[in-house]
Amino acid sequence: MIRYLLNTDKTVNGPYDGPIVRRIPPLKEPDPLSLVSCFGCTSERAAGQFRSTERLWERIRGSDRPVRPAYLHAVQAFGEDDPLDPELAHEIGRELAVRLWAGEHEILLATHCDTSRIHNHFLINPCSIVTGRRIRCTPQTLEQLQKVSDQICMEYGLPGNGLHFDNRLPPEDRRAERENRPTVRMTVREEVDRAVRASLTEREFFRNLRKLGYRMPRDGETGRRALHPGIIPSGSEKEVWFHRLAPSGYSLEEIRARITQNTDRAPLFPEDQVRSSREALAALLPAGKGFAGQWARYREELKIYLDYPASVCPVPYFVREDAARMDKMEQGSALLEKEGIRTPSEAESVLATLESQLDALEAERLKIRDGRKEARPKVFGDRTAQVRKKAAEITEKMRQTRIRRNRLQKAVREAVRIPEKLADLKAIRDRAGNREEQRVPAEIRPRRRVPPDAGRMEL
Repeated sequence: MIRYLLNTDKTVNGPYDGPIVRRIPPLKEPDPLSLVSCFGCTSERAAGQFRSTERLWERIRGSDRPVRPAYLHAVQAFGEDDPLDPELAHEIGRELAVRLWAGEHEILLATHCDTSRIHNHFLINPCSIVTGRRIRCTPQTLEQLQKVSDQICMEYGLPGNGLHFDNRLPPEDRRAERENRPTVRMTVREEVDRAVRASLTEREFFRNLRKLGYRMPRDGETGRRALHPGIIPSGSEKEVWFHRLAPSGYSLEEIRARITQNTDRAPLFPEDQVRSSREALAALLPAGKGFAGQWARYREELKIYLDYPASVCPVPYFVREDAARMDKMEQGSALLEKEGIRTPSEAESVLATLESQLDALEAERLKIRDGRKEARPKVFGDRTAQVRKKAAEITEKMRQTRIRRNRLQKAVREAVRIPEKLADLKAIRDRAGNREEQRVPAEIRPRRRVPPDAGRMEL
């Protein structure tokens, strides 16, 4: 990320002929580094300084947990028709950094002018160098930052700009969404949208989420819902916050606004999807023998879940995770098929063979090294080069063998768990079918008897 911010192809000051409202004189010569500023850190060592600050405060608190390589990435973009050049945009970014974070947090600021819209990138250490507290990226915090940014732009005679945090989603989720691959957050967002469409009140929205298998944690002291609530998917202990599902549209206030716009309820489980998913499941063949047959069955069930997401209740968390990494699981299954591994016993024998090969290569390499040390004064010229070349060849063989062993171990771990996952899915479907059979239709449900004198008033 730091290399991206400091890319000279993006920070080169380009020509500009429009009107300028400036508070400082322009630079005489265009300097790429003139569009880069640092507060409390240096551009060359910013990543290490961020980690050192957080490691220091972790030691002060007496915590032994590993330091998280986290940062906040904010972007301040200006309009295409705004009367400013890159130097003025950089000046506005410096003033915003001073008002918001300077003196408390380490900041790296870079102004990019390689697009039609000049924009500032802020890389901020969320851990304060004064108190050790971290910046919490909430909708309220973002609203306050936008107000300060708009105020500074108005002082320079510019309209308000869009200041937003770019790391509301993890990098792997942003990459997967660009490639149109499913992620856990994407599936949670889809089910939140279903619950919103099927609700007319906030209470009904949370009730629909419970029907979808979610849990709503509460504050342990007060027993009330948290200020920024989240939900826990079925089969998981990890909480997913609403305002982190997407950059916009999923905070609790925005969800309330979407619910108030509903005029009728959409079905939470559409009948066409339920019927189609049942027909697709009935057409599947039973799981075959060996790892390949079990993976073929499990892959088809994952595809049914992806094709008919509104027909499954509740969705286990391992299904969400596996649907997000079907490509990697397919590669693991192909690797086992290529190695001829079909059962756990065959996997154990192949892995044991690889371990013995590694031990033999290690012993051979040690023998070469010991012999080279003993004969060092006597070995000269081509013979020394041959010994080193042979040792390097053995090291490369060991590296390739370790890579092969690690990939096989990972593929075997995934394959061994597939029968358990198939059994869990079958148990969930059986429980859902039993609940549907016990449900009584509304037209044959007995009505509550009302006493004949109910509602009468005695005078």
